[in-house]
Amino acid sequence: MTPRTVLGLAIATVIVTFAAVWVTLQQPAAGPARIGDELAFPALHERPDAVAKVVITTPSGAFTLARGSDGGWSTPERHDYPIATDKLRQLVFPLADMRLIEAKTSRPERYARLEVEDVGKDAKSRLVRLEDADGTLLAEAILGKRRQRLTGTEPSGIYLRRPGEAQSWLASGGVDVEDQVQDWLAADIVALDGDKVRRLEISPAAGEAYAVLRDAPGADLRLEGLAEGEALKKDANLKQLPGALASVRLEDVRPASEIDWPEQESTVHVTTFDGLALTLHLASLDDQHWLRVESAVVEQPADVQPTAAGAQTEQPAGAPAAQQAEGQAAAVEQPEAGQPAPVGAQAAEAGGAPEETGVPAEEQAAAIKARTDGWAYQVSDFLFGRLTKPRQDWIEDAGTS
Repeated sequence: MTPRTVLGLAIATVIVTFAAVWVTLQQPAAGPARIGDELAFPALHERPDAVAKVVITTPSGAFTLARGSDGGWSTPERHDYPIATDKLRQLVFPLADMRLIEAKTSRPERYARLEVEDVGKDAKSRLVRLEDADGTLLAEAILGKRRQRLTGTEPSGIYLRRPGEAQSWLASGGVDVEDQVQDWLAADIVALDGDKVRRLEISPAAGEAYAVLRDAPGADLRLEGLAEGEALKKDANLKQLPGALASVRLEDVRPASEIDWPEQESTVHVTTFDGLALTLHLASLDDQHWLRVESAVVEQPADVQPTAAGAQTEQPAGAPAAQQAEGQAAAVEQPEAGQPAPVGAQAAEAGGAPEETGVPAEEQAAAIKARTDGWAYQVSDFLFGRLTKPRQDWIEDAGTS
């Protein structure tokens, strides 16, 4: 072996050795991996129902979710508007059951890889702090990225670090933390069964007012007042209008007193077969769409007859007795005693809209008023467009083939 060959091999050995050392230095701090199964937040695990305050800090700011003296939850960042308690449960109870299953890096320069760095402008981490009514800390964590199961033996979970500790962890389970306070709000404003809407009248801010109505719950809708030479478009789906009221949800909320409501607005007047009447006021402000809601109870016309079950159905004037009886039989069936509560009741528990079959109109109107009085809601472009659709979009020339 020539001296030149020996020198080349020596240089190659040095290069490989240097590369191995460099790769080793890039790995987390030396030491055996700590595998465990301890509770991440023992105090929270013992008393999850004691949580009375949650402070969430994200790169865009901090906000608070707080339990009031009446047991209801709200957020001061939105003038104590109610929050969705189902989302809160999805945060508290997974944290209470979370366990530390594998120790990860304790080197600050490596925190960003797991997204467990201190929360700051450019961070991807989320800081969550939970306290009881006395201000006692129950849990606090910087939550990082989720890790999905990669192999049959590799655990899934979420990376976290407890403030004040250098050690980061892979913890079992995981939670999703919404960045914006409005994402925690009780989003449901109104939830009506579209088939129970008797009449819906739209008065756009610009253009002709019009109404759609039906003769009985679930019956076909018709456009009122079609003139000679006008016809409903063949692809027109009038159910879209009352259907939009099945889930009216907010994107944000403000006290109505804080909004300079414009004179030019659209209104939607809605009447149901049981006598509930809603007036929806819609307006555009600064490229956003806003809604205010009024509720009342109206007396039913004489041709709306109560059924034996207490539901009501409207028959055209002069309808034969047999036809009236058939219409009454087609009225909405009431839930039998002992049957599960409708979905609306579950929504009410979570701060949502509680309208449901069988609830008297007076109670529905009172519930809607209690929930919406004094508030203005930012709503989606889709909902605004649906409820302000001009009349001409529904009709065509009767001679059009």
